[in-house]
Amino acid sequence: MDTGKRIPLVYKQTECGRNPNCGIHVNDLSVSSKHAIIELSSDFKKAFICDKGAMHGCYINELKMGSMDKKRLQHNDVLRFGTAKLRFKVINTKSEKLEQEASDSDGEREATDPRQQSYNLRQQDNSRGVSNAF
Repeated sequence: MDTGKRIPLVYKQTECGRNPNCGIHVNDLSVSSKHAIIELSSDFKKAFICDKGAMHGCYINELKMGSMDKKRLQHNDVLRFGTAKLRFKVINTKSEKLEQEASDSDGEREATDPRQQSYNLRQQDNSRGVSNAF
């Protein structure tokens, strides 16, 4: 994964690791071939990270997860696999915002398709630490 590259999470499960076949390929020797899995809930409203028992562990905001643990991800969480850092972002699409504006104007809130919400990971440049500039 190139520094700064955004990766949309569109599948229910996305493997993260050094293996080039992983949906999130992290080319770093401190990262296991299959380090973790990111899962989206069936309604696409929640995202979770599942540790796969990697030797160098998984961290969320520098808090180490237990081996084989599953934790919910929040907007702007920083994930660390070995020495590689990635930022988790929740992005609401333009169509959802337009639906929200339309529903607010007539006083009723319409249900929006949860699949309109998307999630991104972006690898951080470790030499400068985690950047909030997106």
